[in-house]
Amino acid sequence: MKVLAEIRDQYEDVTEQNRREAETWHKEKCESITQEVAFSTEAIQAGQVKIVELKRLVQGLQIELQSLLSMKVALEGTLAETETRYGAELARLQGLIASREADLVQLRTEAQHQDVDHKKLLDIKSRLEQEIATYRRLLDGDGPEIKSPSPKPPTTPEPFSSRRVKTVIEELVDGKVVSSRVEEQEHPV
Repeated sequence: MKVLAEIRDQYEDVTEQNRREAETWHKEKCESITQEVAFSTEAIQAGQVKIVELKRLVQGLQIELQSLLSMKVALEGTLAETETRYGAELARLQGLIASREADLVQLRTEAQHQDVDHKKLLDIKSRLEQEIATYRRLLDGDGPEIKSPSPKPPTTPEPFSSRRVKTVIEELVDGKVVSSRVEEQEHPV
């Protein structure tokens, strides 16, 4: 029995030593884990603060993006309206220019006709003045000789007159002028 008591004592000593070692190991592990948990908690809190800041930044950027997109849509609408308005104004001005050019061609043609008529009238006036001078000499008795009527002066050929028509042709795509050309045609009058 003595042997059993010794074995039991040895066993109890070994058990007590294992328990103490286990308690020491457990304490060390608990302290280590507590430090890790404290460090992790700080890291988690710092991460959560960073996440909150980043979420605020993302929300601010999304609001700014929406604002910029709205501004872009408004500016595109204004641009389209301006292009349409200036396209219509340009078309009106081109029509006005074409009308003025047609008026100018007509005025030139009328001026040429008036010039021809004026030359004819001057010719008739000159012949009438010669005839009046001849009749005066005859009435005054300056001479019995009767001059034969002066031959008809050679008629000058009528100047060639024509009408020039300019047409402005523009190709529009989405209200923008992509090409423009002027066609000019001359028609005899």
